[in-house]
Amino acid sequence: MKNPARLILILTLTLCTHTSIQASEITHVFHISVDGVRGDLLKALVEDNPTLYSGYARLQNEGAFTYNARTDYTHTNTIPAHGTILTGRPVLQPPGLPNTIHHGYNLNSPPPTDTIHIRNPNVPYIHSTFDVAHDHGLSTGLYMSKSRLDIYTRSWNAANGAPDTIGEDNGTNKVDRFLNLHNSTSALMNTLLADVQTTPFNYTFIHLVDPDSQGHNHDWGSDIWNNSVNWTDNRIVALFNLIDNNPIYTDKTAVIVTSDHGGGVPPRSHSDPTAPENYTIPMFIWGAGLEPGSELHDHFANRFEPGNTRPDYLDPNQPLRNGDTANIAMQLLGLPNVPGSFMFPQFVTDNPEPPPGDADQDLDVDFVDYQIFIDSLGQMHDAGPINGDFNNDGVNDGFDFAIWQHHFGTNLNPAEPTAANPVPTPTTLTIFSIFALTLRRKPHRQP
Repeated sequence: MKNPARLILILTLTLCTHTSIQASEITHVFHISVDGVRGDLLKALVEDNPTLYSGYARLQNEGAFTYNARTDYTHTNTIPAHGTILTGRPVLQPPGLPNTIHHGYNLNSPPPTDTIHIRNPNVPYIHSTFDVAHDHGLSTGLYMSKSRLDIYTRSWNAANGAPDTIGEDNGTNKVDRFLNLHNSTSALMNTLLADVQTTPFNYTFIHLVDPDSQGHNHDWGSDIWNNSVNWTDNRIVALFNLIDNNPIYTDKTAVIVTSDHGGGVPPRSHSDPTAPENYTIPMFIWGAGLEPGSELHDHFANRFEPGNTRPDYLDPNQPLRNGDTANIAMQLLGLPNVPGSFMFPQFVTDNPEPPPGDADQDLDVDFVDYQIFIDSLGQMHDAGPINGDFNNDGVNDGFDFAIWQHHFGTNLNPAEPTAANPVPTPTTLTIFSIFALTLRRKPHRQP
């Protein structure tokens, strides 16, 4: 039985000027992927006609936003990208990092029996946002508008979902309600809105296909493509109507909107992950107590506005990526991060938790934390992150080094500036990855 108790997360968020933001109580999150929406084109549409695109304008004016977020580094395709959005993992293994970081599903046309779990042999099960919400007693919904995305309900259904080992056993089926209406977002949203009027889900993922379909048919930025963005805007407006008029949701709901990719390079395509038109996407967070109309990157201690650059996963100045929204959604519901996820965006708060990789718990990931890690390298212990075991698996190894390196430079304590030290090189990472694999062959202690 699902736990009806309301989860409350109080986020006292601060800007760079340390101005407190009003706290939020969030019991429901709508996590929306608008397929194929390009950041620069959407920005121009909202600026030129905010009335026609009033849903996106409201997301922007009442929430925090950026039109300059990034996709996965190597893939701007729908199926791999949604694996990243739902798991917080890169599609492929970043060079020099351990082979347990990525989800590995890089096919854009899945065979009918595939799941996300089969493409990275080093990870037998890939956890998702649905796992976390479901296993903590919350209800979940998955509404999609592209048939190929069925892979994600297969991945976490009763046959393929993992056992629930957290509290009450809610079973292996991680998705309480699933609907996929191919290329029919109007019927999809009508059904969703009818479903959740009286049977609300704490976490709902929604996929809207229209801009991608019309981009392939008529190209990105065409009049028909612009119209398709308006169609998705209508769906967002309908969702706002639900939130405004149903006390189950009013003042208790957050909305996250992003995209799997942009498009237009080559024409009527988005296959080139190095093209800015394809990797530049929007991101909005509404209802989370963030300053209205503010730049979204400013609300994260370890995410930085990328300008016109394309940072890889080793860059210390990580931009917001669509894969960040997995753990953002979990944080807004007061839940832990997705197990095995690699992307850990850290909200700027008055009372922050130590970030991943912070062994000495001083809110700053630096070489002091590296030294703590290295002092116990190869040792088995129960001390956890304070002794350098950042993934809590009982041993200090290359996987912990990867977590430290990825978060190196994160500083949640503005009173203690991070020292200007060089970031570890990929060569160093490769050495540690090889060493990690060696360690993994050694037997761990029995629990």
